Amino acid sequence: KRVPSVGKGANHETGAEAPRDPIKRPVLVLLTLLAGVLGIEFVGFLVSMFLMMFLLFRVTEGLPLLASTATAAGSAIVLTTVFRTWLGVPLPAGPWGF
Repeated sequence: KRVPSVGKGANHETGAEAPRDPIKRPVLVLLTLLAGVLGIEFVGFLVSMFLMMFLLFRVTEGLPLLASTATAAGSAIVLTTVFRTWLGVPLPAGPWGF
């Protein structure tokens, strides 16, 4: 029995299908990255990075909802901490103050 690797084909837990088209997947990633960068000014760095990472994990990689949410939240918090605290970079805050 062949077990699919992460990010290739259907996810064994959710059945979510990651895009296999050699053009569709890179375009989807680029559009997600562009939306994430443009969204920083409107919703703030933390929320924009969370949404961008969530879409990348859930849509392009086909990871389960809980794994996508937890990983995106952790990534967004780590990125915000690194840039704001360690590097001292002022990050845009969204309408909610973070």
